[in-house]
Amino acid sequence: MQEDNFEDINLQYSLTFDGKGSSLLLQILSTVILSLLTFGIYLPFGLFFNLRWFIKQFSINDKNLELLYDTRKVYSYITGGLVGYILLVRIFFPRIFMQIFFYLTICFKSFEYDYFTMLISSLNILLLNLTLLILILWILPWSRAALIRLVIVNTQCDSVRFKFNKRTSEFGNKLFEIMLTSLIPVVLTLGIYSSWMFVRELKETLKQIRYKDTNLELNVSFTGLRAFALMLKTSFIGSLSLGMAFPWLFISNVREIMDMILFKDASTE
Repeated sequence: MQEDNFEDINLQYSLTFDGKGSSLLLQILSTVILSLLTFGIYLPFGLFFNLRWFIKQFSINDKNLELLYDTRKVYSYITGGLVGYILLVRIFFPRIFMQIFFYLTICFKSFEYDYFTMLISSLNILLLNLTLLILILWILPWSRAALIRLVIVNTQCDSVRFKFNKRTSEFGNKLFEIMLTSLIPVVLTLGIYSSWMFVRELKETLKQIRYKDTNLELNVSFTGLRAFALMLKTSFIGSLSLGMAFPWLFISNVREIMDMILFKDASTE
């Protein structure tokens, strides 16, 4: 009986994605050009407008989704995320790797020269940076959870807002659990397991999204192996095209994932 109801719900609602690679390319180019002309000031605005464009490409029963224009918090979260990315990836990680290299160099040379004081100093700096890195990675799942939840609850379709079942702290806890349990497999497989981690996060996110009397759900046929195949296809074709095919590959991947998203009666949970 529940399976029949499940099928009826999916006949009632149809989620589609109408984005085009050419439109995405124009969005990216305009953001890059205006950011360069304004010395980076426009970048957070561009990312916000790109997010609004992206959400508008989704539709339920031929009615487009809309990110409410007065969501200034979304912009502030994007700005904060951008600053965090610059600090973490462009500054913090290179600094750590440089200090690890310096530390190892000192270790080797300490057998020939008296570098004991420099060795202790380097080790202290390294431990401090690693401690800060752990704190950043600890905060990251909750910041992502806050942004995802904020976008969802400020999105509407046919004048009906989406709802998010869990609070930010609860959702952040789940994302942190997924990240923590996936960290070692990702490292051991040289990043391959990240596709399975992506599927786990996507399933958890969709379960929390409610539209009217339904929750979203990922079809069980969309597995980590399928996500890995999409990643390989994107990497291979993207490399051959020197990145020019990325907008079309991204749109193709989103459409394939959309075909795997189902509506489930919330009363059955």
